[in-house]
Amino acid sequence: MRLGVFCGSFAPLHNGHTTIIRSALEQSLCDRVIVVPTGDYWDKKVSFSLDVQIECLKLFENENIIIDDDTNDNRCQYTYDLLENLKKKYPEDELYLILGADNLLKFEKWYRYQDLLDNYHFIVMKRNGIDTTEVLERLGKKTYSILECEEINISSTYIRENLSHPELIKGMVDERVIKIIKGVK
Repeated sequence: MRLGVFCGSFAPLHNGHTTIIRSALEQSLCDRVIVVPTGDYWDKKVSFSLDVQIECLKLFENENIIIDDDTNDNRCQYTYDLLENLKKKYPEDELYLILGADNLLKFEKWYRYQDLLDNYHFIVMKRNGIDTTEVLERLGKKTYSILECEEINISSTYIRENLSHPELIKGMVDERVIKIIKGVK
């Protein structure tokens, strides 16, 4: 089975995130998607606890969307470590890393980036007018798929900053998610 792996801080989970997941499945780029909420990254702090991230993500879980709530995975500081953990859990499956093209611009700074390039298939969503194919070729990435969907211009930071102004974030985030995150603010 082809398992898409979509990880992030989801702080908060917004309609752009869910569109990416659904599009990867609808376009048959993977058979199922494992969504992994993360703790702090090497280069940024997360705004919501893992418990809150997981609670929001569980709203969208179904037979094709799996929410990974294993703290060994959620607390991995590096994507490489996460994928290595998942490879042990799903030894018969192929893992496909789902990421935005903007991540590719700094990909060479990622921990063990060459191992990621060499050992995992990528599903890449176009973003910010980046020539995705050119960047992937420059990195030497040969196995990838391009996720075709409308460019998503939703910012988790913008949503967090405007939680008290629902009219400004209308259509960007599910109302159930807003209720959960307002309960912890």
